[in-house]
Amino acid sequence: MYFINTNPIVLNNSSEPSPVPEIDVPINEISDKGKTEKPENNNLTTSVKEHMPSPVSENSSNIPDLTSKPEPLGTLLDPQKDDTKRNEVANSLRESGYKGLTEDLITVLDNPDEKARFRSFAVQHLYNNYADAGESEKQKIREVLYKSLKDRHVKVRREALLALVRIGDPKGKETAVKWLTDKDKDNVRDLV
Repeated sequence: MYFINTNPIVLNNSSEPSPVPEIDVPINEISDKGKTEKPENNNLTTSVKEHMPSPVSENSSNIPDLTSKPEPLGTLLDPQKDDTKRNEVANSLRESGYKGLTEDLITVLDNPDEKARFRSFAVQHLYNNYADAGESEKQKIREVLYKSLKDRHVKVRREALLALVRIGDPKGKETAVKWLTDKDKDNVRDLV
């Protein structure tokens, strides 16, 4: 078995060299356990540790818990925030399993201060929530998509139609046929 010396060199202000005690630790203790006993006089090691990044497990308190922190929801629901960041927050909330996302997206759609771009993103996120939703939540999403087919923003209407067609809802196919054949729907024909 091989041994290595794990003692730090301790510097002092005297002209005499400082003796370094010999404490040997088997290599397998270092590689197997990753920790060794440290001597009491550990000044150099301490100062190096202060400048080293901590392992992720020690910094886990810096990683936000998206299901319990109000900050991401504030970002999602704030029409003054950047649309791209809000879109990322919605993706993160969905991936984290946040159960209130459908309701929050409906709130976004109902907000008169919201612009067309993010409202269309909200419809896309409703579609993305659909597959994992329970029956009552699926019904709520379908109702919002039906309502969104008559929305004031063309982008929202387009995303609602796409979502309904993708989930196989008959109203999606009926609407697509109507929009393609109705002469009064020239403004949305290109969307289909």
